[in-house]
Amino acid sequence: MLVKIKFSPILNKISFNYSFNYRSLSLILLFFTTHLWARPEYALKTTTVSCSACHLNPFGGGARTVFGKAYGSFGKKLAPFSKQDLFSADIRALGYFPQSNKVKTSGFTLMNVQGTINAPLSPAISDEPDEITKTNLVINFTSPELNQLSGESFILIEPNPNLQFVVGKFARPFGLLTDEHRTYIRMQTFSSLRDYESGIGMSHEIFETIHFDLTYTNTNGVTSEPTWGKVFNLRWTPYFVPFMFGISTSHHERPSKNDSYAQSFYGGYSFDRATQYNIPITLTFEASHAKGWNNVDNSKLEGFLFSSSDLAFKNSIARKDSLGFYSQILWNVRPHLSLLYKYDQLTLDDKYPADAFERHGIGLNWNLNANLIFQVRTEYAKSGRSDLNKSSKGALDSLYFIVRAWM
Repeated sequence: MLVKIKFSPILNKISFNYSFNYRSLSLILLFFTTHLWARPEYALKTTTVSCSACHLNPFGGGARTVFGKAYGSFGKKLAPFSKQDLFSADIRALGYFPQSNKVKTSGFTLMNVQGTINAPLSPAISDEPDEITKTNLVINFTSPELNQLSGESFILIEPNPNLQFVVGKFARPFGLLTDEHRTYIRMQTFSSLRDYESGIGMSHEIFETIHFDLTYTNTNGVTSEPTWGKVFNLRWTPYFVPFMFGISTSHHERPSKNDSYAQSFYGGYSFDRATQYNIPITLTFEASHAKGWNNVDNSKLEGFLFSSSDLAFKNSIARKDSLGFYSQILWNVRPHLSLLYKYDQLTLDDKYPADAFERHGIGLNWNLNANLIFQVRTEYAKSGRSDLNKSSKGALDSLYFIVRAWM
C-alpha cells in the first residue's frame, strides 16, 4: 500500500484564501476561553502521544479505559460502575434553538446512547517475555437515532503497549478529532466520530514523542457505493516545548465518481505548560484541503449547509476544491468549570472565498460530577451567500448545548 503525502495545495491555498485571518486571530486572542475536555487538549497538557492511554480505540474517541475515566473526572469521585473496563455507556442529550423563524427544527432531543463491551480474549500484557499478545473484542451498540445498529466493533491486537492493530469497524484517525460532528472540517472531510468504516488499521509510537496511524478501510454503508480509502496520520508532541503538530492525508477510490482526497495540518499550544501551569489555557487549530467529497452523498453538508433542493449550488461545487479552518481556545477557570471560544470556517469552492460559511461560538463546560458534564454555547454564524443564509442551519445564530453522562 503506497501512501503519498502532498501538501502543496493546502499550503498554497491557505496562504490565505481565508479573508478572516487577522480579524479572527484577534478575536481568538481576545476571547481566551474553556476546559480540557476534548482529547487533543488532554494530549497537549500531559504530552501523551498515544490515544490508547485513555481510549479503547488507539485512534482516539469512543469508549474510555478506567484510566481515561479517572483522568476525566477531575478529581471527583467516580461512580462504582465506572471503575472497570468491561462495560461502559455514554448518553448525550442535545438542545438546539436557532434564532430564526425560517427554521422550525428546535428543542430538546436524545442525541446519542451508546453501550460498549470490552471483552478480553487473552491475558493482559505483563513484563514476562513469554507473555502472549493482548487481544480484546470491542463492540459498541448505538441508539437508533444514528440509523446504525452498532458503532465501533473491532478486534484490538496489542503486541506491546506502543503498537496496536485494529480489525473491524472504527472511525478513521484523520485530523484533529472533536466530539462534535457539527464541526465544519469534520463534515468537509467525512471524518467525524460518527463516520465509521470497516477495515484494518495500525497505531504505533515510533518514539516517545512521535505517533502515527495507518488505515485501509471501506466506506460501504456510509456512502451509497463501496469505497476503499487509505489514511495516514502523523503526530508529534514533544516534551521540551508546549506544542503539538500533526498531518493527515487520505485518498478514497470511487468506482463511479472521481476519487476523493483530503489533507489536514493541525496542532496546538499549551499556555499551561509554557507558564509552569499558571495560565490554564490551550489553543488548538486545524486547516484542511479536500477534493471530491462535495459530490459524494454527504448528507451532513447537504442537510446542514445547504438544501437538497438547491441543485444549482450543489452542482456548482460538486468537483471543486474545498478549504476548512477550525480553532478553539479553552480556559480552565476552575477545576470543573471552563470557558470556550470556537471558530469554524468552510469554503466549499476555493475559487469563491467570499461564499464561505463562518461560525463563532462562545460558551462554557461545567463538570457537575465525575460522570456528568453540561456544555452550552451561543453561536454566531453567517454565509457569504445571502440566498443560503435564510435556510441553512449552518449559517444561523443559535443557542446550543449538550448534557452528557457516562459510566
